[in-house]
Amino acid sequence: MKEIIIGLRRNVLSFLSFPTAALAEGLGMFLSNMMFLLVWATLVSKSAIAGWGIREACLFLGTSFAVYGVISLLFMGLVTKIEDVALGNVDHIFLRPGSPLLHLATSDMKFSGLGDLTSGLLLLYFSSYPLPAIAFVFLVSLITVMSFLIFLNGVVMLLRAISWEAFGELFDIFLVQETWPVHAVKDPYYRFLFTVVIPGMLSIVVPIEIILGQSSPLLLLLLPLWLAFSLFVWREGLKRYEGLQG
Repeated sequence: MKEIIIGLRRNVLSFLSFPTAALAEGLGMFLSNMMFLLVWATLVSKSAIAGWGIREACLFLGTSFAVYGVISLLFMGLVTKIEDVALGNVDHIFLRPGSPLLHLATSDMKFSGLGDLTSGLLLLYFSSYPLPAIAFVFLVSLITVMSFLIFLNGVVMLLRAISWEAFGELFDIFLVQETWPVHAVKDPYYRFLFTVVIPGMLSIVVPIEIILGQSSPLLLLLLPLWLAFSLFVWREGLKRYEGLQG
């Protein structure tokens, strides 16, 4: 918790240094989300999603935006620093007292998260679902996406430690300018799309379907297993990283 507070304080000070730019970025994301809502409203009105109505669309998108907002404002380092993790350039982060995972997660923020969080809370309000249902969907989704990001960073460290030559060839697919997927890693917005947005939307469907009775609540048993496995991969990756750097 101490690491989160320190990271939040650092990010707030960064926001206060450029308030106009931060608010403009947040407003731009808010407007972008509203346009996205119009697309979804069109799909729902044409019954493109069986059993879903406007309320479910608001719950789905509201949760998505809110989760992305929280990650952007608090834990964006897991997304933007993955290249530094791969290249071994995060020693200054891992050597800080406390949890290396929390230090890495809170090492960066995106002001666009203000727009995500605001639009998300607004849509959750308009979904008219009870607060416990909203909290359930949000927490399940946040834990699932955060677990995926932890897992991804752990895998990067493991691959780097197992064989730098093989890993370098694999990672070059994403880093070499001539290859298409370069944007998926080097551009934080594309990276956010592939590492947070897409996995997040896939995971958010499950708790909503549980509420609607379209999926079994037993699927929730997979959540602690996924979190535990992600933390295991992170710890093993961190051990290998520290071994290489040492």
